[in-house]
Amino acid sequence: MKQFGHLTLRTKLTLIIFGSMLTTIIILSSALIAQQIDTYNSQVGQEHAATAQMMARRVDAALLFNDTNALSEQLSALELKADTLAGCIYSADRELLAVYERDSSFRCPPEYSVQLRLIAPMIKASARVLSDKSTEGYVVLVGTTKQLNRNVKTSIITASSASLLVLVWSIFFSKVVR
Repeated sequence: MKQFGHLTLRTKLTLIIFGSMLTTIIILSSALIAQQIDTYNSQVGQEHAATAQMMARRVDAALLFNDTNALSEQLSALELKADTLAGCIYSADRELLAVYERDSSFRCPPEYSVQLRLIAPMIKASARVLSDKSTEGYVVLVGTTKQLNRNVKTSIITASSASLLVLVWSIFFSKVVR
């Protein structure tokens, strides 16, 4: 292979233009993927937080009367949300009262903790159940970010395809210009 100094001016310009185009595409693709990850994470977080708030408002009476059957029935509605792995309702004393678990990927801890540790790809949302400004209990939802992973893979494939298309196009264009 020839040293860069021994290449013709046309070849050097072609390589510089191609390199700058490819670098620009990689930077823009990376920025797009990072923006998509941030947007999706905030959307999923907001959606789970809103669902936890709605659930907290729906279970306040059942918590006041310590009706675990009604609490479990309310949590069973989470079956309709495919990205929700688990729902847990805790008393004001932080003990577990009702559980919904889609599968064994997440188990509700027996006692409520603000610092619930999750293994990626999971996201947590919680809400206090309030009655007359006092805390009656807590609702915790745990969801998955598998859709985010699929979106990121799709974006990477799209960005790679676009980069490859630009590469092929620039090679073709450089041969036409010669």
